[in-house]
Amino acid sequence: MSVLELQQSVLNSLQNLKSLDALKKLFWSQLNYERVNKELSRRKMTDVVANELIDEPLLLASGGTDNAFLS
Repeated sequence: MSVLELQQSVLNSLQNLKSLDALKKLFWSQLNYERVNKELSRRKMTDVVANELIDEPLLLASGGTDNAFLS
């Protein structure tokens, strides 16, 4: 797949993003990030931030040198 085709594919996915499964597919399949899929603790969050969350925060993927990029 060319760079232009990948860009168009990612753009289409973002424009039609309607579910967590679609977001996982974007990171894991199209962008080839390493799967993490791990719930994050709210312990270090401020009460204001933690109270805004509906569900537990989820770390979907990581990438880059030493997996330093988290998403």
